[in-house]
Amino acid sequence: MKRTVRYTVLVLIAIINSLVITTSLYAVLPYNELHQLNMSNGLVDNIITCIYQDQDRFMWFGSTNGLSRY
Repeated sequence: MKRTVRYTVLVLIAIINSLVITTSLYAVLPYNELHQLNMSNGLVDNIITCIYQDQDRFMWFGSTNGLSRY
């Protein structure tokens, strides 16, 4: 009986710890803003076939109609 109570308490402590850790990690994550890109924003095509980020942090979007850099 004591083993069952001890095991239950340990499981509850583990669950509470994991909840506390995940919520505190979520609080320190940076806010990322998403932007939608399309032909009205300057893309050469709305269908993108490849994406690449270079060492200068530019994003390159390739399509069958050309290449766009952001």
